[in-house]
Amino acid sequence: MNIVVMGVAWTGRSSIGAALANSMDGRFIPGCDLHPPANRAKLARREVLTQADYDAWFDAIGFKLAMRGSGTVVACPALRREQRDRIRFAVLGHVTFVYLYGPRELIEARMIASGGSPDEGQRQIDHQLSILEEPTPDEGVISIDMGLPQRQAIDEILAGFPRQKESLSRSPHPGAIDQSMQVGHGA
Repeated sequence: MNIVVMGVAWTGRSSIGAALANSMDGRFIPGCDLHPPANRAKLARREVLTQADYDAWFDAIGFKLAMRGSGTVVACPALRREQRDRIRFAVLGHVTFVYLYGPRELIEARMIASGGSPDEGQRQIDHQLSILEEPTPDEGVISIDMGLPQRQAIDEILAGFPRQKESLSRSPHPGAIDQSMQVGHGA
């Protein structure tokens, strides 16, 4: 099983992704490591990435997952459905998305605690929340509250896999999943 841990910045994608991979004896890859060279050059120059740049990045993530086979966890935003669909297409649907969600106040608190520039961080949060398309039930995403302690979040993700498979097998639509997949606080 391949997994993409998704959500806006400062929701804990990398820490949850790494812990999840470790708990599954899998491999963790930070999504930023999979940017194509042209994207890395633009980012180094502090240039804004275009839609084509993002498409190339999500294609690279899907390709890496397809080439690695099972047991790989990647952390990346995947904020829009079309981005998640690009990854799904590359791996022929053999991927599970874990969506980390939480209140803006907690995201901002984590941004400040990270020591980054508050102005830049605020702009990034504003932008990411403005383009976020929360996963819909038909996507088969496991949703986890970012405020949960890490061990509890990992346990709930792992517990969600059997429910996800069962729900997908009962669904009239490929990739559909019922609302019971949202776990954690306020789901």
